[in-house]
Amino acid sequence: MEGRFKSQGLLDERSLTTCMAYVDLNPIRANTAKTPEKSNYTSIQQRISAAASGKQPKNLFPFVGGERLSMSKRLPFQLDHYLELMDWSGRHLVPRNEFVLAKTRLERTIPDQSSQLT
Repeated sequence: MEGRFKSQGLLDERSLTTCMAYVDLNPIRANTAKTPEKSNYTSIQQRISAAASGKQPKNLFPFVGGERLSMSKRLPFQLDHYLELMDWSGRHLVPRNEFVLAKTRLERTIPDQSSQLT
């Protein structure tokens, strides 16, 4: 089946964010999970789980904010902004607000990043 797969360079922040959100929401679209927390084998599940204990998954690039690393080794946006995008996008995929990545839950899960920027 030659020609079935294509590659696309992710050359800017918008492309990277779009691709990440698309992949992380695939289980929701495929009806194999109702929430990102229950989306097995996704980076969003790992990130939410790790953030609940104030950690960063070792196998994933961190977002900006937090400990200092080279910008080339970080995703160019904050975790809470990405989770807000996931919440907004998920609510447009799932009918009648069954998608539950509520901001109040996020606020309890994600530590305040402003204290980590020093």
